Amino acid sequence: MGTEIISGVLFYPLPTIVTTGGTVMHAVKGLDANLPTFGECYFSTADGDKPKAWKKHSRMICNLLVPVGTVKFVFYDDRPDSKTYQQIKEITIAPSTYGRLVIHPGIWFGFSGLGEGTTSVILNVASIGHDPGESMRLEPGDEAIPYQWTF
Repeated sequence: MGTEIISGVLFYPLPTIVTTGGTVMHAVKGLDANLPTFGECYFSTADGDKPKAWKKHSRMICNLLVPVGTVKFVFYDDRPDSKTYQQIKEITIAPSTYGRLVIHPGIWFGFSGLGEGTTSVILNVASIGHDPGESMRLEPGDEAIPYQWTF
């Protein structure tokens, strides 16, 4: 059962399996309600203290995992009919708090690696392939989102 971060964003803790010489970290096991179709899978990197923000998808469901480093995710809900309208929520994910972060369409989000001079890795298992016309972008300091990135 997932924990709701903000309406349309869920976090599902996942076990890390320690093996000789390393660990096993599952990402997704088949299609489910949060991944009804498979579009593509890709890695992004996040440098410490430099936000990648803001993005809002109109159709894509993102399934994000952080196998390396520590990443702060921030969400803003600008949907007037939502129960979390105008709320901002944060969650920090690292291998020690490993899990699958599911972001449904319509939520603004951004993220930043934590730790000066470090690079974190984020895996996205997306419900659709990349389509530049299905998402919107804003810069980290855009006044449309009342959030100040601090580190």
